[in-house]
Amino acid sequence: MSARFTYTCPNCGFSVDVWDEGHPFIKDDKGKRHYFYHPGEVDVIMSVASGCSFAVGKPPSEIMTLAASRIGHLQDGICLDCGKAFRALSAEASKRCRACKSGNTVWLMELEGKPCPKCKAAHFSKGVFSAIS
Repeated sequence: MSARFTYTCPNCGFSVDVWDEGHPFIKDDKGKRHYFYHPGEVDVIMSVASGCSFAVGKPPSEIMTLAASRIGHLQDGICLDCGKAFRALSAEASKRCRACKSGNTVWLMELEGKPCPKCKAAHFSKGVFSAIS
């Protein structure tokens, strides 16, 4: 299950929503990303995998094991300098802003205590739980 949190600036009201599990995907044989979310993740994974060369002649349990090497996650981030939102692979250690090239970025799930990129006058408090999937 995935939970959505909302972070709101106490000064200017700027807010962002983020899902704690990010945006999981599986890549097909051509490298195209197919995104999946709870509760339909197994259906998407099996559907994509069934068209991939690694799954030919394999039982479902083995397909799920082999599919793991093709699964990745994008996380939502934000630049604390210019306020531009972005998505990047969660494994990327250095996430630079594509808009202003700043390295002053943060994953949205780590926004607590960080300064608001819009007004720069306040810091975000803990995200508020707002939904579950």
